[in-house]
Amino acid sequence: MKHLGQDLVTQFTQGNTRAFTTIYNIYYPRLFNFAKRMVENRQEAQDITAETFVKLWRLHPNFSSHEKIRAFLFVTARNACYDYLKYNAKENSHQKELIYQLMPETDSVIMRDEIKADVLDHIYTEIEKLPQQCKAVFTLSYLEGRKNNEIAELLKITDKTVRNQKVLAKKLLRVALFDHLRVVSILVCFMPAGLL
Repeated sequence: MKHLGQDLVTQFTQGNTRAFTTIYNIYYPRLFNFAKRMVENRQEAQDITAETFVKLWRLHPNFSSHEKIRAFLFVTARNACYDYLKYNAKENSHQKELIYQLMPETDSVIMRDEIKADVLDHIYTEIEKLPQQCKAVFTLSYLEGRKNNEIAELLKITDKTVRNQKVLAKKLLRVALFDHLRVVSILVCFMPAGLL
């Protein structure tokens, strides 16, 4: 998941429409799929997603960070989905029960998505901090899926250097991410069983 840089967030809060478009393009697919899973209605999911972004834009001066934007989008979409389900549910107990069963599952989806996005944000942040050659090799190998000989040719280095830089990148990332991933693991262990 792409991390929204602070410059982009600042531009968005100042009313920059290009920044809003960037945020829209990053989050629309996830938010739409999330809403579609809940309401099981493609058109309604599109409407909920569009309205969520309208609300985000109306409140654009109020967001100081990427995390607040992300949380607002998912909480707003979730609440709109609940409202839609409640409005359309008939009076029989089976359909009412279905709504209540969906709620914990949806909360778990949000929590898992938030944890996953948080971990990915940290990984991408740490990749950016790698030494230049190390970062280039890691990006070409693990993010673009290129083979060692392709990387060597592109960067005009030897196969052995490519292998060494990959090993170094993984070591540096493990060290950089160790504490963060340990905290995430502890958090997951203490999550209620219904949210896993």
